[in-house]
Amino acid sequence: MALSVPLSRSTLRVGGGSAFFVRPRDMTRHFPTWRGWLLFGMAFVGSFLISWATPRISSLGDWQTTSFIFVTRAVGVVLFVVCVAGFVDVLRRGPNADRLLALLSAWFIYLLAYATSKAFFYTIVA
Repeated sequence: MALSVPLSRSTLRVGGGSAFFVRPRDMTRHFPTWRGWLLFGMAFVGSFLISWATPRISSLGDWQTTSFIFVTRAVGVVLFVVCVAGFVDVLRRGPNADRLLALLSAWFIYLLAYATSKAFFYTIVA
C-alpha cells in the first residue's frame, strides 16, 4: 500500500502561514531617533552660542580678544562641519521622522554658518 500513495501526499507541507498574520509595526519610522535629536540640538545650541559670542568681542581687552575670536571661530567651524555631516547622513539613511527633523535643523545650520562667517569677518570697533 505504501508504494501506491504518491510521495507528495504523504509528506507534510512546511510553511504556509496564516492569511491573518499581522506583523508588528515599526514605530521608529514615526519618531525621531537619537541621531536626529542630536543633530537638531547641536545646530540649535551652536547657532545661538556663536551668534551670542560674536558681538561680545568688541567689549573685551586686546589680550582676551585674540583668544576669544579664535575659540569662537574654531567652535563655529567644527559645529558647522559636524552638523552638515550629520545632516547628510540623516537624509541618506535616517527614517522619515529624522528627515523632517533634519530639514528643521537646516535653518539652524544656516544660522550657525552665518554667525561663524560673521565671527570671521567681524571688525573690532575701537
